[in-house]
Amino acid sequence: MICLKKVYGDECLSHTQVFEWFQRFKEGREEIGDDQCPGCPSISKTDANIEKICEIVRQNLCLSIRAVAELINIDKETVRQILHNNFNMKKVCSKMVPRLLTPEQKEIRMNICADILQNTENDPNVLENIITCDETWLFQYNPESKRQSMHWKSPSSPRQKKAQQSKSKFKAMIIVFSTSEGLFTWIGCLKVRPLTSPTTRRF
Repeated sequence: MICLKKVYGDECLSHTQVFEWFQRFKEGREEIGDDQCPGCPSISKTDANIEKICEIVRQNLCLSIRAVAELINIDKETVRQILHNNFNMKKVCSKMVPRLLTPEQKEIRMNICADILQNTENDPNVLENIITCDETWLFQYNPESKRQSMHWKSPSSPRQKKAQQSKSKFKAMIIVFSTSEGLFTWIGCLKVRPLTSPTTRRF
């Protein structure tokens, strides 16, 4: 046993396991494979249910195992095994980003970048004469909790994103101007919403 420990290290069987297998072979056992587990096979894990679960989860990645099981009318453990074993999916939290862009905003940025690339080909120094401007409202609250943002994700699918904002009577707009050399200047405006009428002051 000591020699086996030196050769195989932590992968070596313990004394108890060696005595147990010795007793099994002594009783006439010839195979070293594990015994079959008792119990009836699951009748819920069918190809039809697997396809239904795939379709339901793809339509709404935030559904819980309980909700999926109730929609298909099968047990939760079968749903969990299908999601983990068949689709290799696990539930993760959404990735936190400063803000989310609308499709229109993404298209505008793509067109601007395409124009800049085209102008750069004609004039390599054109970026030195460009001043960019961006503005954003700053908030201080989370629209949903960390648990509420959890969703099902497979290894090949990207994580969902959510913006962190806050709802309060104070909110600030930051306008930033920058050049190719870095930050040029910035302007901050604080908007207050009192009981009478909203006011805005610069800071």
